[in-house]
Amino acid sequence: MEINQVGRSTKKYGSPVSRERKAIRDIRGSKDYNGARIKYHPYDK
Repeated sequence: MEINQVGRSTKKYGSPVSRERKAIRDIRGSKDYNGARIKYHPYDK
């Protein structure tokens, strides 16, 4: 199983913006999270 996170990325480095990093952190902290790989996909690149 894999979780796909789609969101904005920074212009300089292409890494997830703060809001997206917080969303990933929320997913990992969820009681329903089972350790599945979280794959990030920027929609603005």
